[in-house]
Amino acid sequence: LSRIRVPFSVLGFQDVVIPFSDFGASLCGYTRKMIGEMPLEVSGDRPNGHNKPEYNDDGPCLQEAVNLLMEQPAYDRILIAVSDGYPEGRNSTSQDLRDVINRTMKGTPPITLIGVGLGPDTEHVKEFYPQSIAEVPISDFAEELGKLLQANLM
Repeated sequence: LSRIRVPFSVLGFQDVVIPFSDFGASLCGYTRKMIGEMPLEVSGDRPNGHNKPEYNDDGPCLQEAVNLLMEQPAYDRILIAVSDGYPEGRNSTSQDLRDVINRTMKGTPPITLIGVGLGPDTEHVKEFYPQSIAEVPISDFAEELGKLLQANLM
């Protein structure tokens, strides 16, 4: 996205949204380092991180991501939500995620919302996201993400 000058943001989430790259940030060494720390956050080992991998508060975190995306001056908006666990956390239920997705799909201006299940046991994303892929092996993630972006940016 950086190469083709498409603004992007990278957010992680557990029981709160965890920013890794803000809209407008260049793909410099610092941004690459931050994005590279995401696996440490997932395992709960990121130095000075939030480190609450046992929580999956997808609904409230997706709502925050939608709000941030809607603040951007754009005609087309794409939000790709990557999930590795069932959406129930300490502050929300799976119904909260359904509600956010329903509001987002009916919103104006529209957002293309795509769910990606990363790793095994992620078939659940198909229950929530109308446009989705599931059970994506980590080794295939970059290629699958590229295909999604290509299909939705053309």
